[in-house]
Amino acid sequence: WILMPSSGWCDHPYTTFLPYTVANRKVILRLDPEESDIAKDGDIASILKAVSSAPLTFAVRESSGLSWRRIGTLTLESISEEEIAFDPVAHQHSRVRHSRLLAPLRHFAYAGSRRGRGASNQDLE
Repeated sequence: WILMPSSGWCDHPYTTFLPYTVANRKVILRLDPEESDIAKDGDIASILKAVSSAPLTFAVRESSGLSWRRIGTLTLESISEEEIAFDPVAHQHSRVRHSRLLAPLRHFAYAGSRRGRGASNQDLE
Protein backbone atom coordinates (compact mmCIF):
# COMPACT_ATOMS: atom_id res chain seq x y z
CA TRP A 1 0.00 0.00 0.00
CA ILE A 2 1.46 3.31 -1.08
CA LEU A 3 -0.02 6.77 -0.70
CA MET A 4 0.20 8.48 -4.07
CA PRO A 5 -0.79 11.96 -5.23
CA SER A 6 -3.61 12.17 -7.71
CA SER A 7 -4.16 14.73 -10.45
CA GLY A 8 -7.83 13.90 -11.07
CA TRP A 9 -11.06 12.98 -9.31
CA CYS A 10 -11.39 9.52 -10.87
CA ASP A 11 -7.85 8.39 -11.70
CA HIS A 12 -7.14 6.48 -8.44
CA PRO A 13 -9.14 4.61 -5.80
CA TYR A 14 -10.23 6.34 -2.60
CA THR A 15 -9.50 4.38 0.57
CA THR A 16 -10.08 4.63 4.30
CA PHE A 17 -6.43 3.57 4.76
CA LEU A 18 -7.13 2.89 8.46
CA PRO A 19 -9.19 -0.19 9.39
CA TYR A 20 -12.76 -0.36 10.61
CA THR A 21 -14.28 -3.20 12.63
CA VAL A 22 -17.29 -4.78 10.90
CA ALA A 23 -18.88 -7.93 12.38
CA ASN A 24 -15.73 -8.54 14.48
CA ARG A 25 -13.47 -8.33 11.40
CA LYS A 26 -10.94 -5.61 10.61
CA VAL A 27 -11.61 -4.24 7.12
CA ILE A 28 -10.31 -1.49 4.86
CA LEU A 29 -12.86 0.20 2.59
CA ARG A 30 -12.17 1.46 -0.92
CA LEU A 31 -14.02 3.31 -3.67
CA ASP A 32 -13.01 2.51 -7.25
CA PRO A 33 -14.20 4.89 -9.98
CA GLU A 34 -16.19 2.97 -12.58
CA GLU A 35 -14.93 5.28 -15.35
CA SER A 36 -11.37 6.51 -14.84
CA ASP A 37 -11.40 8.85 -17.84
CA ILE A 38 -14.04 11.18 -16.30
CA ALA A 39 -13.00 14.27 -14.31
CA LYS A 40 -9.34 13.86 -15.19
CA ASP A 41 -8.37 17.20 -13.67
CA GLY A 42 -8.37 17.72 -9.90
CA ASP A 43 -10.11 21.09 -9.76
CA ILE A 44 -13.69 21.84 -8.71
CA ALA A 45 -14.71 22.85 -12.25
CA SER A 46 -13.76 19.39 -13.53
CA ILE A 47 -15.93 17.49 -11.03
CA LEU A 48 -18.85 19.93 -11.46
CA LYS A 49 -18.73 19.46 -15.23
CA ALA A 50 -18.53 15.67 -14.92
CA VAL A 51 -21.48 15.37 -12.50
CA SER A 52 -23.63 17.82 -14.48
CA SER A 53 -23.36 15.61 -17.57
CA ALA A 54 -23.86 12.20 -15.90
CA PRO A 55 -23.70 10.63 -12.42
CA LEU A 56 -20.31 9.34 -11.28
CA THR A 57 -20.35 5.75 -10.09
CA PHE A 58 -17.89 4.08 -7.73
CA ALA A 59 -17.59 0.42 -6.74
CA VAL A 60 -17.48 0.07 -2.94
CA ARG A 61 -15.05 -2.67 -1.90
CA GLU A 62 -13.78 -4.13 1.36
CA SER A 63 -10.68 -6.10 2.23
CA SER A 64 -9.68 -7.96 5.35
CA GLY A 65 -6.55 -9.40 3.74
CA LEU A 66 -4.96 -9.18 0.32
CA SER A 67 -8.04 -9.40 -1.92
CA TRP A 68 -10.89 -6.94 -2.44
CA ARG A 69 -14.59 -7.85 -2.47
CA ARG A 70 -17.27 -5.64 -4.00
CA ILE A 71 -19.96 -4.85 -1.43
CA GLY A 72 -21.90 -2.03 -3.08
CA THR A 73 -22.11 0.98 -5.36
CA LEU A 74 -21.88 4.69 -4.59
CA THR A 75 -23.37 7.11 -7.12
CA LEU A 76 -22.62 10.84 -7.07
CA GLU A 77 -25.56 12.60 -8.78
CA SER A 78 -25.13 16.19 -7.61
CA ILE A 79 -22.77 18.45 -5.71
CA SER A 80 -23.98 20.74 -2.95
CA GLU A 81 -22.56 24.20 -2.33
CA GLU A 82 -23.35 23.75 1.38
CA GLU A 83 -20.36 23.40 3.71
CA ILE A 84 -20.56 20.26 5.82
CA ALA A 85 -18.74 19.61 9.10
CA PHE A 86 -18.70 15.83 9.04
CA ASP A 87 -17.28 13.73 11.86
CA PRO A 88 -17.23 9.98 11.10
CA VAL A 89 -16.02 9.23 14.63
CA ALA A 90 -18.87 10.99 16.46
CA HIS A 91 -21.48 9.89 13.88
CA GLN A 92 -20.47 6.38 12.93
CA HIS A 93 -22.73 3.60 11.74
CA SER A 94 -23.74 1.20 14.51
CA ARG A 95 -22.18 -1.81 12.73
CA VAL A 96 -19.04 -0.05 11.42
CA ARG A 97 -16.63 0.96 14.17
CA HIS A 98 -13.24 2.65 14.20
CA SER A 99 -10.40 0.76 15.84
CA ARG A 100 -10.51 1.18 19.63
CA LEU A 101 -6.86 2.19 19.63
CA LEU A 102 -7.28 4.85 16.95
CA ALA A 103 -10.75 6.21 17.81
CA PRO A 104 -9.57 8.71 20.47
CA LEU A 105 -6.90 10.10 18.14
CA ARG A 106 -9.35 10.34 15.23
CA HIS A 107 -11.96 12.02 17.45
CA PHE A 108 -9.40 14.65 18.48
CA ALA A 109 -8.27 15.16 14.86
CA TYR A 110 -11.80 15.61 13.48
CA ALA A 111 -12.78 18.03 16.28
CA GLY A 112 -9.67 20.10 15.50
CA SER A 113 -10.47 20.03 11.80
CA ARG A 114 -14.02 21.29 12.38
CA ARG A 115 -12.75 24.07 14.68
CA GLY A 116 -10.17 25.06 12.08
CA ARG A 117 -12.91 25.39 9.45
CA GLY A 118 -15.05 27.49 11.79
CA ALA A 119 -17.83 24.91 12.18
CA SER A 120 -20.60 25.87 14.60
CA ASN A 121 -20.60 24.53 18.18
CA GLN A 122 -23.59 22.35 17.30
CA ASP A 123 -21.47 20.66 14.63
CA LEU A 124 -18.67 20.07 17.13
CA GLU A 125 -20.69 17.70 19.32
